Amino acid sequence: MSSCVEELPDLPSRSDHLVLVDVPSLEEQLSALQWLVDRECLRGLILVEKFDLAAMLTCLDNGAQGYAVKDMPCDTLIALLQLAALGHKVMPPDVADMLRREDFRVAPPEPREGQSSTAANLSQRENDVLCCLMAGYSNKHIARKLLVTEATVKVHVKAILRKLNVANRTQAAMWATARGLPNYEQRSNFERADRSTVC
Repeated sequence: MSSCVEELPDLPSRSDHLVLVDVPSLEEQLSALQWLVDRECLRGLILVEKFDLAAMLTCLDNGAQGYAVKDMPCDTLIALLQLAALGHKVMPPDVADMLRREDFRVAPPEPREGQSSTAANLSQRENDVLCCLMAGYSNKHIARKLLVTEATVKVHVKAILRKLNVANRTQAAMWATARGLPNYEQRSNFERADRSTVC
């Protein structure tokens, strides 16, 4: 058992190696996935304490083979692992219930040509929060990242939903993704690259 993906031993070059990634934060999950994606014979399945739709979508977008919750029945988890090892994308059975609870029937408005977060009159701080929503961060995680209180984050999220005319955080993230905005992780990478170039 390895405590992190970097400590995994060399494995034969087959396509059926499945690595369970059990780390608490989305940042660590994405970092582990990037390491696994760079090694084509390894696939990662994210194991989490609590289901988070936005975080799951972010992980799948970043190469995860699947996403599972620890408290699911043992036989269900084994079945998911077997499917993932065969190359199928897998996710918790309660995803259907989550999708039903989210009001996806209220679609984000069609963008006008060139419409951006600036055109939506989002403040710089609201843009910061929106980028965090795209990365699947919780309010607590956003507060830590931006050095503000959770109450302040909640105010910004409500303002974002109102200005974008969307029903929930997932739709806000979809709105931003459709317009090519980077999520918080991507933007941080861009900023680090810019600083390196300047130096």
